[in-house]
Amino acid sequence: MSMSKENVKKMFITMQTDAKLQKKFAEGAQLNGKKPENVQADLLVEFGKAAGFVFSKEELLAARAELMDKSKENRELCDDDLVNVAGGAGQKPDQPAANQSVNYCFHIMY
Repeated sequence: MSMSKENVKKMFITMQTDAKLQKKFAEGAQLNGKKPENVQADLLVEFGKAAGFVFSKEELLAARAELMDKSKENRELCDDDLVNVAGGAGQKPDQPAANQSVNYCFHIMY
């Protein structure tokens, strides 16, 4: 993981114990949670910079992709997954995995 992608991880790890940073993040997520993913990513980059964690939008998205891959490797199948596998159902075209918001992805990772 590059140093800047490492900064993304450090920011979210720090947020776990820093109540002030958690509050700022939660306020931003509430205000901006419905904005398009690219706007949320830009806002997260600015949030990180203000908190002392410098990374680019591309590094943020790359870190998210790595974390999503790790999450998929480490999770158990839920009932819906088992039904889809058993029935041969695939991913719906209108619900691509990569189209999840940055905010949502990092909330589930940390």
